[in-house]
Amino acid sequence: MSSERGTRTEIVAVGRELLTGRTVDTNSAWIAARLVALGARVARIVAVDDDPAAVAREIGVARQRGASLVVTGGGLGPTFDDRTLAGIAAALARPLVEHPSALAFVGRRYAELAAAGAVEDAALTPPRRKMAVLPAGAEPIENAAGTAPGVLVVDGDLTVLALPGVPSEMRAVFEAAVPSLEPRLGPSAHVVEREVTTGCGDESVITLAAGRAMDLVPGVYLKSLPTQFSPGCDLRVRITARGSDRAEAEARVVRAAAELAAELARLRAAQEVAMDRIRRVPSLLAYSTEKMRKVPLVDTPNLFCDAYCLEPGQQQAAHRHAVGDKLYYVLAGTGRIRVGAEDHTVAPGDLVCAPAGEDHAVLNPGPERLALLVVMAPKPS
Repeated sequence: MSSERGTRTEIVAVGRELLTGRTVDTNSAWIAARLVALGARVARIVAVDDDPAAVAREIGVARQRGASLVVTGGGLGPTFDDRTLAGIAAALARPLVEHPSALAFVGRRYAELAAAGAVEDAALTPPRRKMAVLPAGAEPIENAAGTAPGVLVVDGDLTVLALPGVPSEMRAVFEAAVPSLEPRLGPSAHVVEREVTTGCGDESVITLAAGRAMDLVPGVYLKSLPTQFSPGCDLRVRITARGSDRAEAEARVVRAAAELAAELARLRAAQEVAMDRIRRVPSLLAYSTEKMRKVPLVDTPNLFCDAYCLEPGQQQAAHRHAVGDKLYYVLAGTGRIRVGAEDHTVAPGDLVCAPAGEDHAVLNPGPERLALLVVMAPKPS
């Protein structure tokens, strides 16, 4: 369980070696995992060349997409191709200036290295001084494992954190930056993840059930876990739920798992029903004392047909479908069906159409049971 905040975060990995395949980008995976653990929402990871224009472009479009935090990795060293800070400066329309504290850090680190015999001398040569040239207004971040400081820049509603590319240095600078990052991540929300088995080996079926579960339970995301297909395999689904506290997030996981199981059962039943060309509907009607019951009758690639069975006092809450027109035909009982602003009292033989995009709801005020034949085409995905 972790906490998630509303901050959209993007990661920009910098280095031609990432694009040629010579180096595998493990840094971005580590950064993403740490950000998620801190509560950020990582929305995008991209790799670019050692080109200031490419870095500036990615930061600019990240801001346009609503990112509040951009983390770059690589390109902070003394060599000619370490040009990430030039790209950040261009993106924020700021000049590059030598930062006294950054220069003092670089000087101290080279003095330590010279004393240890790791370098010949501690002179602040132009390549070494280059690591202290930061976008105006930026602050250096201590690098306990290397010579290039990290860099933190706040520009209005956007924060940019630049990390070195050497993994040990990247991790050290990130941890040093955490106290500065946390206040910028916004209010937290608790996140709970759980994996569940589905009893199904067809991912194309699971995705339909997962989509329905996400529609029914707010604040959840369901993702089927890929595996090598084999007859009879039991695919798993990871449920990620968010809530204002841990109890709410866990309750959403439980509800999503139940809805997923119920929807998979409905789809399996529908697949069996679809094989029958003739259905004797009255004999299939079934009611539940807990909530309105849906009885699947026909499910094809183009439409579905269910029987909705409502005990007195039960209802189908107001909702709408972006695609698909729905027909309600009253089989038994009386009730009320609302479409848009119109509220109709209906009885056996009445047919009501709820077009795509229109709010619609069903209520059985009683005292009798209400049974509806419901057809929708095209059916929701």
